[in-house]
Amino acid sequence: MVVDISTPGPLVISPSGITSDINFLPSALISRLPAPLTDGLRHGQRNTMYAEIENEGVTLVRRRDDGEYQASSANELIATGPVLERIAGTVFWRRKTTDAPGRNPQSSSSTDEQPGPSTNKRPRLDEDDSDLAQAHPLLSDLLTQPASPIDLSSALWKNWGSSTKPQSANSIEIEGLHYRVVPQGSLANTEVALMEHPRFSPSRYEAFEEMLQDDLSLQPRWAVKQNGEWKVPDNLYPFDKSLTGYIAETFRDYSDETLNTVARTLFNRADHSEVINSRGLMVLKQTFRNWANASSATIPRRELADPLLMLPVITRTTNTGWLALPPSDAAVTLRRLDFAPHRFPEEWRNFSANPSNFNLKRLVATVLVRNGYSVFPLTNEHQGSTLVFTRANHDAVFFLKLGRVEGHAIRDITPPGNELSDPHLTARIGEQARTALLTAHDQNKVVWLLGGTQITASGWQSVFIIRER
Repeated sequence: MVVDISTPGPLVISPSGITSDINFLPSALISRLPAPLTDGLRHGQRNTMYAEIENEGVTLVRRRDDGEYQASSANELIATGPVLERIAGTVFWRRKTTDAPGRNPQSSSSTDEQPGPSTNKRPRLDEDDSDLAQAHPLLSDLLTQPASPIDLSSALWKNWGSSTKPQSANSIEIEGLHYRVVPQGSLANTEVALMEHPRFSPSRYEAFEEMLQDDLSLQPRWAVKQNGEWKVPDNLYPFDKSLTGYIAETFRDYSDETLNTVARTLFNRADHSEVINSRGLMVLKQTFRNWANASSATIPRRELADPLLMLPVITRTTNTGWLALPPSDAAVTLRRLDFAPHRFPEEWRNFSANPSNFNLKRLVATVLVRNGYSVFPLTNEHQGSTLVFTRANHDAVFFLKLGRVEGHAIRDITPPGNELSDPHLTARIGEQARTALLTAHDQNKVVWLLGGTQITASGWQSVFIIRER
């Protein structure tokens, strides 16, 4: 990210690739916004408003007392971007030429009462935070990794305190003030806590995801106890984007339905409850870090190491070789992973033009590689619709059988449990994949999957994966 320290606001790269003084929303979030209304604005939750800058992107805006709209971001409470004006007769907006970019006529001169402007610099780990990292292993990974590039004005948390200790909630005391904390779960009796924002108490998935999408400043803040006193590390925030945003960064081709169900499932399993607590929030953060870069973070629990491991085993009801597929539009329960063809259109077109078994393997292998997996070599000599793949620094070996799909059922030619006794196994997957598979089988670390392509009567398309056992 490019930062110009001579101006109050950050310089960022817009979706069109142009260097800009406006914080634009990623495309994954824009697709979830409603269409513009007659005022030319998209209206989100919690009275948020968004304007589309012509040929650049969509940004959060705030309405000033004088009726003007000013570009802003969820990372700041007072807008610091340029003033915008609507292009007559359209839903598009542009910078108002009479206003200097990044200047905020309403900003207060009092730094004690108002948050400072966002700089979007990557904060350094100062000496105090480094000491905290060494003293508290639970936070050491989060503190020593590159900090989140958001600035929610670190001193604002001091306004969250009360002189009266709350009777109905857990709290900590800092400099004579009492601060509510998120229920700690298995972090109870430790010296790590998460302070609640007065306007938001983390609870269920929908509310938490909505908060992250609409206003990051409402998220809780880490607090750690050192030498008998609670301290709040500067520039350390649990999240710098929504939960689905984290997942989309790692698994780039998931459908919107899959992004949501994976995020919801991870949220509910983080500490085995649909209501999140401090331990669950820490597990969420560590899991996202591990998914993005397996070598940089400890896996909190093995079943959360990969979304494929989170899939339930699909129960077989008959021995006919056909297995009923879970509904493709299930938005609550995670039962399948779907990769959306519009995210890899060229590969999908090539397969659709010649849907042979080998081209099916090549399509699915390409999608897996695009989403961070390593597929064992695939050649014309390898017979059958089978792929074996792994993920960096994870111990599971995935065995994926690709079946023929008709309607909402998939046919599995090879009966489950007979794969390793197949005399043609080496010819199907290659010697290297067979060796890895047998080693993992001896360690009970093989994950058995079924998958393929599906096109429903409504025209919905997917490359999907389910778990066989």
